[in-house]
Amino acid sequence: PREPAPKERDLCRLRRGPWALEVSPYGGCGEGCAACLEELQPQARPRARIERFLTRIGPRARAAWVRLGGTCDPYPSAEADLGVTRRCLEALLAWPLGVNLVTRSPLVLRDLDLLRELNAQGALRVTVAVPPAPRALTLALEPGFPHALERLELVRRLAEAGILVGVAASPVIPGAGDDRRSLGHLVCAAEAAGARFLRVAPLRLGPERPRVLERITATDPLCAERVERVFRRGAWSPGFAERVRVSFASLLTLYRVDAEPPFPEVTREAHPRRRRPLADQQLGLFGAA
Repeated sequence: PREPAPKERDLCRLRRGPWALEVSPYGGCGEGCAACLEELQPQARPRARIERFLTRIGPRARAAWVRLGGTCDPYPSAEADLGVTRRCLEALLAWPLGVNLVTRSPLVLRDLDLLRELNAQGALRVTVAVPPAPRALTLALEPGFPHALERLELVRRLAEAGILVGVAASPVIPGAGDDRRSLGHLVCAAEAAGARFLRVAPLRLGPERPRVLERITATDPLCAERVERVFRRGAWSPGFAERVRVSFASLLTLYRVDAEPPFPEVTREAHPRRRRPLADQQLGLFGAA
């Protein structure tokens, strides 16, 4: 049977921000992450023909960036067998697009050959999400991915391979790693691992709120009470987010570490495509009459 066409959420255009496209190679979270925006399933399911979709719409978004892994990690355990993310990277290589790869998985090292090619053309930025929370809480919220120390080792290996890699302090949870000391330790460890830039991402509680609170309560009841107080009015706490942002910015200044820079315009050339002669194109118009 013919595969269904990708839905709008498979590849959505962003009207604001540095990205022209945001790509999710997989639907559904098979790693059991409590805060994942995707539906929890026994195994992540690949998007239907998404790499073909990328090849078809690639020419429409020139000199822009694609964010790979914004809503769900592009390297779930299923990627080792299915290779959907790798095929997406191969499709993106054919067009003058930059790739911002956001992940928490060491499986990204399998695709170093493609990452080196993108990096050599100045069209790659890898961001590894490293939470400042204690190890027990990290494993409770993200059981399918390694803890912070192993993710910092991933940063070190990417940096040694010559890849432009940075660290996102994500998520920052009230009462669990949001203090200045914990954030400072993460900044120093990320710099020592070879991170070229850092950014911070405070926790946001949406529809997944009950699942997140349940796991935090089972691990650290005091932290769960703090989270409920901070987010009692909604999914986002502007006061908490601003406090974390200001504290993190001052730490970057103190330790002389760069924040994440703006995304530059992509200048690399597209791979040449085979085109039909102009005469054939004109004759084709008459044939449709």
